[in-house]
Amino acid sequence: MGGRHVLVDVRLWIGALLFVGGVLYYQYWQSTQQAREIEETDAAILTSGLPIEAYLDGGFQNWLKRSEP
Repeated sequence: MGGRHVLVDVRLWIGALLFVGGVLYYQYWQSTQQAREIEETDAAILTSGLPIEAYLDGGFQNWLKRSEP
């Protein structure tokens, strides 16, 4: 009877470890996706025809906020 109790404990620990591992992997994946989005935005800004000063202008930032869908 004692062996059966140990088997249940091992299964419980394995399940808990898999769950924690899944959560950690999801967080890692999420941060990687955010980094990719930032990289894509930076690349789009750097390859656009606008000068850097346009992005630093406060009026331009307000215009962007108003023109968002």
